Amino acid sequence: MTDINKIAELIKENYSKNGCMDYAIRSLSDDENYQVGDQCRESYEWDYEDDISTYNTTGETAGGTCGTHITNICGDEDDEEIAEALESTIKQNQIYGDRQIIICGKECNNDGYFDGENEIRIIDAFVLAIL
Repeated sequence: MTDINKIAELIKENYSKNGCMDYAIRSLSDDENYQVGDQCRESYEWDYEDDISTYNTTGETAGGTCGTHITNICGDEDDEEIAEALESTIKQNQIYGDRQIIICGKECNNDGYFDGENEIRIIDAFVLAIL
Protein backbone atom coordinates (compact mmCIF):
# COMPACT_ATOMS: atom_id res chain seq x y z
CA MET A 1 0.00 0.00 0.00
CA THR A 2 1.28 3.41 -0.94
CA ASP A 3 1.89 5.88 1.87
CA ILE A 4 -0.02 8.89 0.56
CA ASN A 5 1.29 11.13 3.35
CA LYS A 6 4.92 10.46 2.36
CA ILE A 7 4.11 11.27 -1.26
CA ALA A 8 2.37 14.49 -0.17
CA GLU A 9 5.61 15.40 1.65
CA LEU A 10 7.61 14.66 -1.54
CA ILE A 11 5.35 16.98 -3.51
CA LYS A 12 5.80 19.74 -0.94
CA GLU A 13 9.60 19.23 -0.94
CA ASN A 14 9.61 19.35 -4.73
CA TYR A 15 7.58 22.58 -4.62
CA SER A 16 10.03 24.23 -2.24
CA LYS A 17 12.95 23.18 -4.47
CA ASN A 18 11.47 23.71 -7.95
CA GLY A 19 8.37 25.89 -7.57
CA CYS A 20 4.95 25.09 -8.94
CA MET A 21 4.83 22.11 -11.30
CA ASP A 22 2.25 19.91 -12.98
CA TYR A 23 1.81 16.44 -11.46
CA ALA A 24 0.25 13.33 -12.96
CA ILE A 25 -0.20 9.62 -12.32
CA ARG A 26 1.17 7.49 -15.15
CA SER A 27 0.56 3.79 -15.68
CA LEU A 28 3.62 2.22 -17.21
CA SER A 29 3.79 0.28 -20.44
CA ASP A 30 5.31 -3.19 -20.29
CA ASP A 31 8.63 -1.90 -21.66
CA GLU A 32 8.95 1.02 -19.20
CA ASN A 33 10.98 0.76 -16.00
CA TYR A 34 12.02 3.86 -14.10
CA GLN A 35 13.71 4.88 -10.89
CA VAL A 36 12.88 8.03 -8.91
CA GLY A 37 14.52 11.00 -10.65
CA ASP A 38 14.58 9.41 -14.12
CA GLN A 39 13.37 11.43 -17.06
CA CYS A 40 10.41 9.78 -18.77
CA ARG A 41 10.25 9.08 -22.47
CA GLU A 42 7.64 10.83 -24.55
CA SER A 43 4.36 9.03 -24.92
CA TYR A 44 3.11 7.88 -28.28
CA GLU A 45 0.03 9.19 -30.04
CA TRP A 46 -2.92 6.92 -30.78
CA ASP A 47 -3.48 5.81 -34.39
CA TYR A 48 -7.28 6.00 -34.54
CA GLU A 49 -7.45 4.58 -38.05
CA ASP A 50 -5.75 1.34 -37.00
CA ASP A 51 -6.87 1.56 -33.33
CA ILE A 52 -3.34 1.03 -32.05
CA SER A 53 -0.52 3.07 -30.52
CA THR A 54 1.72 4.86 -32.99
CA TYR A 55 4.53 3.01 -31.21
CA ASN A 56 3.50 0.18 -33.54
CA THR A 57 2.88 2.28 -36.67
CA THR A 58 4.33 5.73 -37.40
CA GLY A 59 6.27 6.27 -34.16
CA GLU A 60 4.70 9.71 -33.74
CA THR A 61 5.13 10.96 -30.19
CA ALA A 62 2.73 13.07 -28.14
CA GLY A 63 5.02 16.00 -27.37
CA GLY A 64 5.28 15.03 -23.72
CA THR A 65 4.69 12.20 -21.28
CA CYS A 66 1.00 11.41 -20.79
CA GLY A 67 -0.62 10.87 -17.44
CA THR A 68 -3.78 11.55 -15.48
CA HIS A 69 -3.47 15.10 -14.19
CA ILE A 70 -3.54 15.53 -10.42
CA THR A 71 -5.78 18.58 -10.62
CA ASN A 72 -5.61 21.56 -8.30
CA ILE A 73 -2.18 20.57 -6.96
CA CYS A 74 0.84 22.83 -7.27
CA GLY A 75 2.69 21.79 -4.13
CA ASP A 76 1.86 24.64 -1.78
CA GLU A 77 -1.42 23.07 -0.58
CA ASP A 78 -1.82 21.46 2.81
CA ASP A 79 -1.13 17.74 3.23
CA GLU A 80 -4.81 16.81 3.37
CA GLU A 81 -5.61 18.53 0.06
CA ILE A 82 -2.66 16.83 -1.63
CA ALA A 83 -3.55 13.42 -0.18
CA GLU A 84 -7.18 13.69 -1.34
CA ALA A 85 -6.12 14.67 -4.86
CA LEU A 86 -3.58 11.83 -4.99
CA GLU A 87 -6.03 9.15 -3.84
CA SER A 88 -8.67 10.29 -6.32
CA THR A 89 -6.27 10.43 -9.26
CA ILE A 90 -4.62 7.08 -8.47
CA LYS A 91 -8.06 5.43 -8.56
CA GLN A 92 -9.00 7.22 -11.78
CA ASN A 93 -5.76 6.18 -13.50
CA GLN A 94 -5.97 2.48 -12.57
CA ILE A 95 -7.96 1.75 -15.73
CA TYR A 96 -4.65 2.14 -17.59
CA GLY A 97 -2.70 -0.36 -15.48
CA ASP A 98 -1.49 -1.22 -12.01
CA ARG A 99 2.19 -0.21 -12.33
CA GLN A 100 1.91 3.48 -11.56
CA ILE A 101 4.32 6.35 -11.01
CA ILE A 102 3.97 10.03 -10.22
CA ILE A 103 5.49 12.26 -12.86
CA CYS A 104 5.99 16.01 -12.81
CA GLY A 105 7.43 18.85 -14.82
CA LYS A 106 7.29 22.60 -15.32
CA GLU A 107 5.67 22.64 -18.78
CA CYS A 108 2.86 20.79 -20.44
CA ASN A 109 1.82 20.34 -24.05
CA ASN A 110 -1.87 21.13 -24.53
CA ASP A 111 -1.78 20.65 -28.31
CA GLY A 112 -3.70 17.88 -29.99
CA TYR A 113 -6.48 15.53 -29.05
CA PHE A 114 -6.52 14.12 -25.54
CA ASP A 115 -8.14 10.73 -25.26
CA GLY A 116 -8.32 10.21 -21.50
CA GLU A 117 -10.22 12.12 -18.87
CA ASN A 118 -7.91 14.67 -17.20
CA GLU A 119 -5.07 13.68 -19.51
CA ILE A 120 -2.02 15.90 -19.42
CA ARG A 121 1.17 15.75 -21.46
CA ILE A 122 4.13 16.91 -19.40
CA ILE A 123 7.24 18.05 -21.29
CA ASP A 124 10.54 16.73 -19.91
CA ALA A 125 8.65 14.84 -17.18
CA PHE A 126 10.60 13.10 -14.47
CA VAL A 127 9.63 10.46 -11.91
CA LEU A 128 8.85 11.87 -8.49
CA ALA A 129 7.63 8.61 -6.91
CA ILE A 130 6.87 5.00 -7.72
CA LEU A 131 3.55 3.76 -6.41
